[in-house]
Formats: sequence, structure tokens, C-alpha cells
Amino acid sequence: MTIVTSTAASAALRYTPEWLKQEEKPPVFLLRAGNVLERELMEAELASEHLAGTVWPWELEEACVAGLRELGGEGSEELILLAQTAHSGETISDRDQAVMSEALALLALHWPPYKLLLAQQQRRSQMIPIVAFRRFCIGWENIATPFKRGIDKLVELDSLAGIPSTTLRAAGAQAWRLQHGAVERKNSDAPSKSADDPGTSNSGADTPADGSSTDSITPKTLD
Repeated sequence: MTIVTSTAASAALRYTPEWLKQEEKPPVFLLRAGNVLERELMEAELASEHLAGTVWPWELEEACVAGLRELGGEGSEELILLAQTAHSGETISDRDQAVMSEALALLALHWPPYKLLLAQQQRRSQMIPIVAFRRFCIGWENIATPFKRGIDKLVELDSLAGIPSTTLRAAGAQAWRLQHGAVERKNSDAPSKSADDPGTSNSGADTPADGSSTDSITPKTLD
């Protein structure tokens, strides 16, 4: 697949969210793919300015294991083994999954290191579409506010005021996917849940941090 890195409008991907295509004058966003340096600069912005860097699976595992060891009571070692098994990708039973989900919810309330990682994941999920859109949108059509970029070459925040939030996030998610070669040079469809969670692509690092991977302690162990 060819990823276009030109800033020319003629080289941009024209994107309209699927649910808006039937409008008489639907919005069209011109999105481009950045080069390697631009993609890394985007990651740097997320990590530094927005405290929304990638949360890696091993970070969540370490925080979970530490929390279970500290708060899990007499059964902590068994719970840690279960958590490590789940993080390794092995299948666990529905019962164990339920125990784990409950434990993770408790850790999110009572274990600060785990809670901080979840907050970072959430910031990343919310910020990725906006950051990607500001960097890689090079124009639009049928939007009330004029397209303007600042001296930093990013789309100005005032210009985004005329774009409904859902539409903006869909276009931003598309811009993010474009940076990772996940978009053909054609208009794509409406955003899926994964599209809005661009946590979507870094080697599993942006996947939900809820319960798919660690085990859990019973509620009374954290009381």
C-alpha cells in the first residue's frame, strides 16, 4: 500500500463520515499521511504536552501484580499467577475472567499506580483524534468556519469550533489510521469503536486496560 506524504491537496485523501454522505453538502476533510519524523513528533506531543503517551501491556501487568501483592491478602500469589497467565495471552475460564474483572475495578479505585495508567490510557484515547486531525488535515469543504493553520502548522483550535465533536473525532481517527497505513486511498466508513480509540494501533499498547488480562481479588480483600 502506498502512503502519500505530500501536503498538496491533490494528494490528500478525501474523507466524509459515512452517516453524513447523504447530506446535500456533506463535509469533506482533506487528510494526508505524514512521514516518519512527523509521526514521531505526534507521539512526542501526546506524551509530553498531554501526558498521553503509549501505555504498554507490560506496564499494566506490573502495576496489577504489584497491587495484587500489596492488597490481595492471603490469596495474592494465586491471583498474581492468574493475572500473569491472562497477560500471557492464555485463555482463562469465564469464572476466572469475572474474578479478574472485579479485581481490576478494585485496583482502579485503590491502587494509585494502576489508576494513573488507566487515566493515561483514557487521555490518549480522547486526545489522539484531535492531535492527529490538527497535524494531518490540510483543508476541508462545507464547514462553516474557515480552515486556518497557526505558525506551528497545526489547524487552529478556533477553526475546529464549527465541526461537531462526533464528526471531528471521526475525521481525526481516520487521520490517525492513515498514519499507520490502515486506510486505502478512498473514502472510508463511519468510525468504529476502535477507530475512536486510536489507542488503536501500537502493538496492543492502546487496547483497553480493563479486565482482559489480569486477575482479581475479592472485594473484601480491599476493604
